[in-house]
Formats: sequence, structure tokens, C-alpha cells
Amino acid sequence: MGAGDVKLMAAVGALVGPGNWLRIFVLTALIGGAIAVGTILYRGVLRRVLKNLGHILMSPFRGRAPFQDHPELDLTSGAGLSLPHGAVIALGTFLFLFATLY
Repeated sequence: MGAGDVKLMAAVGALVGPGNWLRIFVLTALIGGAIAVGTILYRGVLRRVLKNLGHILMSPFRGRAPFQDHPELDLTSGAGLSLPHGAVIALGTFLFLFATLY
């Protein structure tokens, strides 16, 4: 099991069709990105996030997975920031449907 956000997006796609699903996907990605940036700024961890991003981008050149050197990059550790994807998908879907209806 798991991957509830993927299942939710599949259910949305089954209800609205592929063309509308793509629009909802893009809207959801934009909303999720805005919320992620807001969360980073609100928590004051911009420097840490940029450092981790640099570490992730350089890891292929080091030949090691990023989480091997930084445990907070390990998705199973629970040390990183999280974002409620289901809520973002629901918000994007409702905004799209509201805009479509009115």
C-alpha cells in the first residue's frame, strides 16, 4: 500500500478525464510549490534547504546516495520537512472545479 497521493490523483483523473486531469496536475504542482516555499520561509530553514539541494545535485559526482551522508534526506527517517500532498491535491481539484463551474 502507500502512495495515497498517486491513488488520489488517479481517482481525480478517472472522474474528470485526461485533459482536465493535466490541468489539475499543473495547478496542484503550482499550489504545492507555493506552499513548500511558504513553509521553508516560515520555518526559517532556507539556508538548510539550499545546502541540502546542493548536496543532492552533487551526489552523482560523489558516487553516493544523498541520504548516506545526510540522514535528514532519507525519506524514512522523518527528519525532513513534509507537505500534506492529499490536502494540496484536494485544494487544486476544488479550485479547478470551482473555476470551471463559474
